[in-house]
Amino acid sequence: MLDIRKIESPRSTKTLELLFLIWLLTLPFVAMIGSVSIGFLTLYPNLIFTGILFVMVIGSFRSWKRMAQLFFAFLFLWAVYAICYPLISDIGFNDDWKIDVRTLLLQWSFAGVLFGTYSRFGHTLFVKLLKSGVIYFLGILLVAGIFEYYTGIHIAGRYTDKLLEQGVVDYNFYAPIFIHDNSNDYLVYLLGISVLFLGLLKEDLANQWKSVALLSLGFIFAKTASSRIAIFVFAALIIIQLVIILVQHIRKQGKLDLVMLSVGAVLFCVLILTNTMFTGTKFSTGDSTTSGEYVSFPTTKPFEGQSSVDVRYHLTLNAIDFIKEQPILGIGPGQFRQRHATYDVNYPTDTVVGPHNFILELITQYGIFGWTYLLLLASIFIQQIRTFLRERKNSWMLFILPVFGLISFLPSSFLYMDLNWFVVPILLLLSSQPLITDTVEDE
Repeated sequence: MLDIRKIESPRSTKTLELLFLIWLLTLPFVAMIGSVSIGFLTLYPNLIFTGILFVMVIGSFRSWKRMAQLFFAFLFLWAVYAICYPLISDIGFNDDWKIDVRTLLLQWSFAGVLFGTYSRFGHTLFVKLLKSGVIYFLGILLVAGIFEYYTGIHIAGRYTDKLLEQGVVDYNFYAPIFIHDNSNDYLVYLLGISVLFLGLLKEDLANQWKSVALLSLGFIFAKTASSRIAIFVFAALIIIQLVIILVQHIRKQGKLDLVMLSVGAVLFCVLILTNTMFTGTKFSTGDSTTSGEYVSFPTTKPFEGQSSVDVRYHLTLNAIDFIKEQPILGIGPGQFRQRHATYDVNYPTDTVVGPHNFILELITQYGIFGWTYLLLLASIFIQQIRTFLRERKNSWMLFILPVFGLISFLPSSFLYMDLNWFVVPILLLLSSQPLITDTVEDE
């Protein structure tokens, strides 16, 4: 079979490399910069470069990995199914249907760009460029997050003005949101890109401590946003990394350090338990801190609607009803939001219309296509485990899919996030071989 990479000229490869880098540079900003509406469609730089790259690399389809070919074909059939769904049902071509169709087409396009560029560049160059793009993406998120955390100033979006309706400026006001209008969405991107970045890092002690610092900053942001899932994920990753560092250190230095660390931890606990400054409620009443009490802070009025737990519980119950209604075909693209927005459900969810659950989002709306996609993700994870057991390297790659599974519960919808379109094809490409070659590591 003809390998298209062997007939590519250096000039065309350099052009493709430049376009791919520009695509990565525009990725963090989606349609917030340089967008132009042409009526039925909004054009923005990343979308334009997605189209250009897709056309340039789609000719290499025959040289893709077999699994990439199958996945790409599956995404195409999924998008076609979504487009045709109104023809076999009475849901109509409503706005929610349009949003999901656009999402699936972009998911397919992103997969084509990533599979095609990987085939054209080869493993080493692709990972090198990918690493540069991920570091850039992470840098943008961190700079924006630190600025917003320090100042409380946010980029104006569709829902940012809700902050001005708060009676009291509390910690949520300082939670980073970047361009996403929602602190949970920001944390989804920060967690996803951070774990992908850790998977790209060479595994040495210096980088491991860098990862602890990165994850600790993310934990602060999650705590500020009061996002329980993100707090748990960041804390778990920090603990895992510290345990890895400790085990590696003990293997090299012996058990003396373990004894010293254990004694230090015990003494620290004794300090906390015997000092009144560290006991009690964080914001307890009192005029001063000399007696161990903190000055009281003003609080907002108690929320009188359904709690977030109640809302998610009702969303799950409604999702079960949808599955029973259409277990094979699903209720249709965008119909989870549509049915809740029109109150065509058995359990109330206030103003919440998104599923807040990626698994339910897929299987309720797309039936067999949703189940197939989830099985594919499970197969990628199994392949990652096999690769790790064989190569004994890039252990952080094992955490990417579990982390994605957890953070997919954070946003109202996970399917429409370009982070999802971006990472899954990368995992499929890199799950069957060592992630970082010596050439990339040494640079």
